Amino acid sequence: MSVLSLVHFLKRHKYITLGFIAIISVIFFFLRPKPPEKLETETATVKDITKTVSANGKINASQEVTFTIPVNTKITYIGVKDGNTVRKGQVLITLDQRTLQKNLEASLRDYAKQRNTFETTLDTNNVSKPEDAATESVRRILENNQFDLEKAVLSVELMSLAKEQSVISSPIDGVVTNSTIDVAGVTSSSSDSLTIINPNGLEFLIDIDEADVGLIEKDQEVKITLDAFPDQIIMGKIDLVDFASHPTSTGGTAFSAKVLLPPRVGLYRIGMNGDADIVVAKKNQALSIPSSSLFEDEFVYVKKAELFEKRKIKIGIQNDFDIEVINGLEAGDEVALDPEKVTLRQAKSSSKKM
Repeated sequence: MSVLSLVHFLKRHKYITLGFIAIISVIFFFLRPKPPEKLETETATVKDITKTVSANGKINASQEVTFTIPVNTKITYIGVKDGNTVRKGQVLITLDQRTLQKNLEASLRDYAKQRNTFETTLDTNNVSKPEDAATESVRRILENNQFDLEKAVLSVELMSLAKEQSVISSPIDGVVTNSTIDVAGVTSSSSDSLTIINPNGLEFLIDIDEADVGLIEKDQEVKITLDAFPDQIIMGKIDLVDFASHPTSTGGTAFSAKVLLPPRVGLYRIGMNGDADIVVAKKNQALSIPSSSLFEDEFVYVKKAELFEKRKIKIGIQNDFDIEVINGLEAGDEVALDPEKVTLRQAKSSSKKM
C-alpha cells in the first residue's frame, strides 16, 4: 500500500484511527518505566530517651478498717453515716450493754463466792497456800478451790472485755464508707458492717505483667493518668512490688506494684481506674533514630546521595518510638524510615559504592 493510499484510508476511518491511538497511549502510560519511589528518611539526632513500662491500675486504700457487728445484737447508738469524717477514738456505734452488764455482775458474784470459799478452806486447815497442806487430800481440795477462783477471775475479765467491745470506736482518722447500719434500736444482722478509710493514705495499685516485673524496682518514677481526669498527670514513685503473683481476669499472671499518692482528698476516690507509665530506663543526650528504621535487630539503611547503604549499628535503650545508637552512626546521618521500601536495586547499587 502506498503512502497516499494509507493517508486516504486513515481519513476514511478516522474514528478507528483515534481509538487505536488511544489504546497505544494507555498501554504506553502503564508500561513506561516508573521513577523509583522517593523514600522517607529521618535524621539521627541527639535527645533524651526514656523507656517505660505501661500498665493499668486503680486507687486503693492503704489504711482501711472494717467493723463487723455481732449477729443478733441490739444497736443502741449510731454516731456516723456514709461520707462522715471521723477522728481516731471517736465513738461510732454502741451495742446493747444491759445483758453484758448483768453477766458481768453475775461473774463478779461468782468470783466473790469462790474467793470466800478458798480463804475459808485455807483458814480451816491453818495454811496459807495449798503446798503447805498437811495431807495430800487437803492439798487437792485447796488446789481445786484455787482453780475455781482463777476461773472466776477469767470470767470477770471476759465479761469486762465484752462490755468494752460493745462500744465501737475508730482506731484511725478517716472517712466512713460502705456502712449498712442506718437505724438505732434494731437487732443486727449478718450483713451489718462499717468501713473507715484514711483518705490521706491512698495508693495506686498497678498490675505488672509477668514479662515486665523484672524491670520494676522501688523508687522508680511513675506517671499516672486517671480515667476521670485524663488531662492531669499525677507523679509518684514505686513504693512496693509484691513478692507473690496473682492471676488476672484473662488467666495470665501479674504482680501488684504500689504507688503512694499525694494527699488530695477532693480529687481521688477509691476504685478509680487509670494508666501508669513506669520509667525503667532513661538516657540523656543520646544519639537516636526512629524505631521503625531498625531491621534484623542491628541494621539500618543510611542514605548516600540517591542510594542507601546497609550499615550495622550497636543499640542501647529503646522505646516504642526511639532507639539509642551507641555506635555505627553520627548525628546528621539520614536513615530510611521504612527499610522494607528500600529496593534490591538500591541496596545492591549502594553496596558497590561502599
